[in-house]
Amino acid sequence: MASLRRINQDDLRNHNLSVVIDTLLRASGPMSRADLAKETGLTKATMSLLVSLLIDAGVVKEGEPQNSARYGRPSTPLMLGGGKVCGIGMQVNTDGYGCMALDINHDILRHEWVDADMSGVEPDVVFGKLDAMAKAMAEDLESKRCIIAGVSCALPGLVTSDKRLLMARNLGWENVDLTTFDVMRGYDVTPCNEAKLAAIAQIPGYACARADV
Repeated sequence: MASLRRINQDDLRNHNLSVVIDTLLRASGPMSRADLAKETGLTKATMSLLVSLLIDAGVVKEGEPQNSARYGRPSTPLMLGGGKVCGIGMQVNTDGYGCMALDINHDILRHEWVDADMSGVEPDVVFGKLDAMAKAMAEDLESKRCIIAGVSCALPGLVTSDKRLLMARNLGWENVDLTTFDVMRGYDVTPCNEAKLAAIAQIPGYACARADV
């Protein structure tokens, strides 16, 4: 039986930081430190430390203090800050291909889409163009010191856990090993069926809250 890896202080802190960020992502509006402590079950002292780390990193920002009661200190609302952490989504469909960089606070940082008839187009050609597109986008984001937390790719077909596209009838593709393409390896892209990713995008807090666009 394999031994379990010990959890150190860094592991615990990183886990708690992810819990705080996830809670803010799921929230319908700004939350105070006390709100976050109550929602997550963490102590107020721990929450104060975690929030300070996130503010220093630019991931969380403070709003204007609000007096919710006659006595006591005013409550300071917290919200996710922009320009520090983002994800890149790529898509290939029958009517074209493109990339989008979405900030953690739901802002679209960059978006590029090419309208094209994709029927009969070879996978090598498409993923080669996506590679060039993603590289330009990543270089721009990194020059602004924005961390790319992850990259996904939506495809109109059946995708396996080992990154193989079994079938995409509308594109005329079958049994495509996605790991052979530079763009998939270079950014450790998570490929997935487009309908599944669209469904996930509708779940607040799972990927990110759906923008009203």
